[in-house]
Amino acid sequence: MRWKTGDILVIALVITLAAALWIFSAAGATRATACVIELDGHTYATYRLDECHTPKTVDIRTERGFNQVVIDQRGAYVSQSDCPNGDEVKRGRLEKAGDTAVCLPHRLVVRLTGTQQVDAVTE
Repeated sequence: MRWKTGDILVIALVITLAAALWIFSAAGATRATACVIELDGHTYATYRLDECHTPKTVDIRTERGFNQVVIDQRGAYVSQSDCPNGDEVKRGRLEKAGDTAVCLPHRLVVRLTGTQQVDAVTE
C-alpha cells in the first residue's frame, strides 16, 4: 500500500495533537505536599512529604483489619493489607495531589493533597 500525502498529514496532525495534550496535562499537574490517612471518614494522621527524609512506615490496625502505608518525599503507597481483594495495594504509588488509595472493608482512605504548580503569572 502506498501512502498518500493526505494520509501522512492526518497522521502527523494526530501525533502533534496527542503530544500537545500530553504536555499540557503534565504542565497542569499538582504537586503533592502531604499524605492524609483517614479511617471511618475521620483524619487518622497527616504527614508532610517534605519532612519524610527516609521512608516512614505507618501500621494501621483496627478491628476490621491491618494496613501498612509507606510514605516518603515522592509520595505514598499501601504496601500490605489483609483485605480480601487488596485493591489498595495493587493501586501502587500515589505521586500527585488528588491521588487516592481506598480500602473499603477497612474504611481506609490514603490521599495526597497539594498545590497547583504555576509556570507564570500574567496581569
